[in-house]
Amino acid sequence: MNYFLIGLGSNIEPEVHMPAAIKALQNVGHLITQSEILVNPPCGQGFDGLFHNQLLVLSTPLTAAELKYQLEQIEIALGREPKTPQRKFNNRTIDIDILNQQASAQQCLKVELKDSYNQTIMDSWTPAIQ
Repeated sequence: MNYFLIGLGSNIEPEVHMPAAIKALQNVGHLITQSEILVNPPCGQGFDGLFHNQLLVLSTPLTAAELKYQLEQIEIALGREPKTPQRKFNNRTIDIDILNQQASAQQCLKVELKDSYNQTIMDSWTPAIQ
């Protein structure tokens, strides 16, 4: 079993797209724990609306490459535009990223995250892991 720390983000109808992404992820693996949602202003120019960000830990038999493909399919199904160089500067229905992969759920949480909003979530999160 592989364990992944996943980051979710949305600034287009996040109250719809975040729960839909979590539901879709449950078809890819077992959702072990999830953080509270952080609502924050966008980082960078060209974005409309507040971003909602969340972390979760997912266990799955999939490899990182297989999971990445599944995450991209979920993004597209939820209205995210296909990958292009310009895409990272556009508003998004959902953004799903693999932030860490480890041999256990606990190890997934022992990482310094490069994006300040994700690190803010990690610093305040007390995950319930059995």
